[in-house]
Amino acid sequence: SDSPSPLDGYSYKVANFKCFGDEPQGFDEIKPVNVIIGRNNSGKSALLDLVRICIEHQFEVPRELWKNSIKPTFEFAADVTESVAKVAFPENLHGGQVPTNNHWEFGRDLVGARIHWKTAKQ
Repeated sequence: SDSPSPLDGYSYKVANFKCFGDEPQGFDEIKPVNVIIGRNNSGKSALLDLVRICIEHQFEVPRELWKNSIKPTFEFAADVTESVAKVAFPENLHGGQVPTNNHWEFGRDLVGARIHWKTAKQ
């Protein structure tokens, strides 16, 4: 099928997780099929563990997987699609901090933008 994966356009990385130090490591781009190639003990299995932790533990990494007792941080990037923008900026919503009369008038300008966000260190 030529339909895109729900994760197309997403990227995620982690720092201070298992064998990964301060420099974030992970996926620049997620595709329906991803191939991970690397030497022994380079972190291939850690990346797969990370996917499981993200899903099962909602990014709360067990303390024993922290690198040097530092809580892991996550970095994400994604392209804003029209469907995502419409959820965040509904057409029938007005007022608040949004500077336009209709929230969708503001949100539609974000379609196609690449956004980046990062979890805070604690």
